[in-house]
Amino acid sequence: MHTITDHDPAVRLRTLSDRDLNSQTIALARDEREVTVQLLHHLGEIARRKLYLELGFSSLHDYCTRGLEYSSPAACRRIRAARCIKEFPSVLPLLERGELDLGTIALIEPVLTEDNHGAVVARVRGRTYRQVRRVVAEYGAPLSIPEERIEPVRALVTPSDVDRMLFDREVDRAMPHPSGRAHGSWVVSEQKMFVQFLAREELIAKYEEAKALLSQSRPNASFAEVLAVLLDEYIERRSPAARQRRREKKRAAAAGGKSSTVGADGGHERSDTTRHIPVCTRDEIFTRDEGQCTYVGPDGTLCQSRHALQIDHIRPYAAGGTSDPANLRLLCAAHNRLAAEHTLGRHVMARYWRQE
Repeated sequence: MHTITDHDPAVRLRTLSDRDLNSQTIALARDEREVTVQLLHHLGEIARRKLYLELGFSSLHDYCTRGLEYSSPAACRRIRAARCIKEFPSVLPLLERGELDLGTIALIEPVLTEDNHGAVVARVRGRTYRQVRRVVAEYGAPLSIPEERIEPVRALVTPSDVDRMLFDREVDRAMPHPSGRAHGSWVVSEQKMFVQFLAREELIAKYEEAKALLSQSRPNASFAEVLAVLLDEYIERRSPAARQRRREKKRAAAAGGKSSTVGADGGHERSDTTRHIPVCTRDEIFTRDEGQCTYVGPDGTLCQSRHALQIDHIRPYAAGGTSDPANLRLLCAAHNRLAAEHTLGRHVMARYWRQE
């Protein structure tokens, strides 16, 4: 329990006159804008240097969320604003004076060009969020809701409600909160997730076909159950860890259930004199590294990205490194390029970096 003392800011504020309270609030708002501008400049320089990669983060967004502890939406706003003031410096004074805020800049940034930025900025100054969205829509940005939405469900919902909402044509309708009497049994769904996405007719047709095929064993399967079956089957077929388990099971069966000493590739000798890495070795590395980027920053930050993973030679193949598992590791695409940059030089790898 928080105990109010003479040092409590709330107590001190109560002693201020109305005039002093107002003037201090105005000063704090000005300071906040100044700090925000400095933060955006710093983020821009971190992005230019790609320092976030050296520090162990897979992207600037990852740095902002895990490193700076911003929420994902807050990180996106700041990244877009940092990019905007770099590309269109005329926006900066408006942010400093409070005539534009982060939210507005984040909305207009995707549609700004050298030709239209002056007109767009002039039209959104002093506008409400809804008005800004309408202006942005005129320049090509749709007014639709995000195409994907995944969040914890904190309300009480029935399974039938969840299925209905997943396929509701009115995709912008908010998830209803139960009120009054409910038909059926309500369940606390703290550990479930509400998933919403936009789907083309072709996808719905595929879902209906899969549901029909599944109906022999599960005639009343919900959307979530059908999706779970499809994902399980895909993972079992494509997951390196699953392939590794099947491979080990076959080796054990071939050895009569006893411990086998055959190679990790199922009996064939592994070649360390070629750049090619066999699938079985790739699966071994993927399983060993737990399906995530193993890059570690100078302060011990582990990247952990699971996106666009690649096998990297710790000692480069060109420098005599082998394809033995001890010389291989999983890296995300960004950290694999960074490792190559350390070896080959930034000027060589510059053409491989995508513009952020």
